[in-house]
Amino acid sequence: VDRYRHRIGSTEQRLAFELDRLGAVAAAGLSQSRLDTAIVKQYWARLDLEELLKRFIAYDGDMRVVVAAFRALTTALRALPEGQREAVIAEDTLQTIYRASLDQRQDVWLQCAALDALVDLSPAAFASVAARRLAIAAEGDDLFVRHHLVELLATHLAAQPGWGKHLIDAAADPSAHVRPAVASSAFRP
Repeated sequence: VDRYRHRIGSTEQRLAFELDRLGAVAAAGLSQSRLDTAIVKQYWARLDLEELLKRFIAYDGDMRVVVAAFRALTTALRALPEGQREAVIAEDTLQTIYRASLDQRQDVWLQCAALDALVDLSPAAFASVAARRLAIAAEGDDLFVRHHLVELLATHLAAQPGWGKHLIDAAADPSAHVRPAVASSAFRP
């Protein structure tokens, strides 16, 4: 039994690594296609990366595989021009990312990976998630997700000045781990 579990664990670890590399390779290819939206959509459809990664996002094994699939999707999408990201992604994939970023029962790193994807895909949906997540501070590991959320808000504040109100909300967070993140975000260039 131990050998079987070790083999499964090794396979899942390798799969997570390969998904990470797949995201990087897809991003390299997509960054070469800085053309109009129709051609980018066609290229994205031909690549069929989204359908492949959806299977791994729904994986019921080691959470590293699911997180790696989210990160691979995010890496590939970041290679596209900002205005074309939401246009190429399927609505059900966007909904899956949105739900994962809101579900406090999910693994912490999965929630963070979903937030990373959402901030680049749909800034409006990200702002909605930020408001909801910061309004209700859950117990346990949720403080790590809120900390990550503050870092994302601070990183994108120059492009989204309206997000400053979420940082103000986060300054009143009950966690001593989240409040310093707000303070340090004030000193970012």
